[in-house]
Amino acid sequence: MPTTSPAIARTVLTTLRSAGVDFALLQDTAALTQETPTGDIDIVIDRPPSNALSLALHELEPKGIRLVALWPYDVGGTATAFFFDSQGSSGAQIDLLYDPHGLGHYHVRSSVLLEAAQPSQPFNTIAFPALSIYQFSKRRWKGQEERLRSIQSGIHVDPEFLDLVGRLVTSSSLANALVGQEQHIRRRALVPLVASHLGRFVYRVRIPVGFWIHLSDASPSLAEDLANQLGRVLVRSVVTTSPSSLVRAWWWYWRVVQPVRLRPGVVVSSGRLPKAGGPPPDLIIDNSTSVAAQVVGAMAKRFSEA
Repeated sequence: MPTTSPAIARTVLTTLRSAGVDFALLQDTAALTQETPTGDIDIVIDRPPSNALSLALHELEPKGIRLVALWPYDVGGTATAFFFDSQGSSGAQIDLLYDPHGLGHYHVRSSVLLEAAQPSQPFNTIAFPALSIYQFSKRRWKGQEERLRSIQSGIHVDPEFLDLVGRLVTSSSLANALVGQEQHIRRRALVPLVASHLGRFVYRVRIPVGFWIHLSDASPSLAEDLANQLGRVLVRSVVTTSPSSLVRAWWWYWRVVQPVRLRPGVVVSSGRLPKAGGPPPDLIIDNSTSVAAQVVGAMAKRFSEA
């Protein structure tokens, strides 16, 4: 389902480039040159996503664009960033591939992939055949057999391609599938793999990806509208009623709220919260004025204060 505003995505990428971040698109540029909503935008970058975005945030805010969630979904360092305009009316998903050791589920070294960047408009793209290796791995991991065969039909195995596979790929299984014969691939480093797992855990504890909003005095329809509006860009949205009983509230929190907060989603609750000792929402809204804008501002504040 199309969820990304090309205008917002273009502004984010232009700002990253102005901040000195080196990146390239992992797809055709057409999605960014249109004005109708598109799917998520894939890029490969030269540094950890959190570092790259920190360089751009102070320039994005005056442009009316806020980072609301950063989801480090793969062990190598790759993450998806979620943006909204300041009113929460439209947004963008941008996947930032950063995996210099090839630890993630695509088994490619992002640093080698970025070496294949070529000039293009409005942003650099990755040249063939490096792009075909990335796309092959992505479709293989997702089990998209028809698209996988289409990519494989365009691959020509020659000494130059074999050398690229040896430098780019970190999985013997992937290399064998690409070239159709046994390949000896340098294994992924154990220490960076362990460090990456620990880094993801620490980040998600320090800054939960999702967000819990409680509407103190709102109709069910307002909660539903808010969840639908934010859920168009975020991965998940849940509308629920908060129990007023302290014991039930904690059980409800761990069963309903916390699973969403661990991913890029929002929980929108209403009803009476326990008077004391209950799980605290990330944001309590007491009025129905510019609700989405209040949520976007509160979610973005987590990154300005990090």
